[in-house]
Amino acid sequence: MKKTILKSALMALVGVGLMAGSASADMITGGISLTGTATFVSTKDGLLLDFLDESGTNNVNLAEVGLVSGILDTSVNPGDIVAMNDFVFSPTFMPNNPLWSVGGFSFSLSSITVDDHSNDYLTISGLGSISGNGYEDTPGNWRWSDQMPTGGNFTWSAASNAVPEPATMLLFGTGLAGLAGIARRKKK
Repeated sequence: MKKTILKSALMALVGVGLMAGSASADMITGGISLTGTATFVSTKDGLLLDFLDESGTNNVNLAEVGLVSGILDTSVNPGDIVAMNDFVFSPTFMPNNPLWSVGGFSFSLSSITVDDHSNDYLTISGLGSISGNGYEDTPGNWRWSDQMPTGGNFTWSAASNAVPEPATMLLFGTGLAGLAGIARRKKK
């Protein structure tokens, strides 16, 4: 009887060890602020948000890193040049991913919301995920605001509240050991 319980507990610990070894990479935390200019271009598909460079030159699709925090600041520095991709946002959203990429990280936009719109002002927010540099794809938010007709401020931020994998495996292993103890008592 004791051998059966010990074998079960040992198998549970081995299983926990195997699962902990296959835990995924860390999620990305932090934020980045990008600055640049943009203009709106009417196309056959709708209104295109066309990213420019700091001087306002058309079709360059560049931005510049402003502030960086969290994990991103190990690979990205203020002043780094960011590659941007234009996308159609009205009347329907048509992504052109990645939206931006810099320092081995890229952000793919999956949905947008027009938060505020007038003749002089436009604010768009969106959801997507950032990936790169060996980190797990992490959900994040993107926000863009513009004093029309040109100008703009782009930001990305995300936070992870995920339970770390080793803690999850420890909880799972403790639960298995508890079940083995209950089974032992029932057999007595």
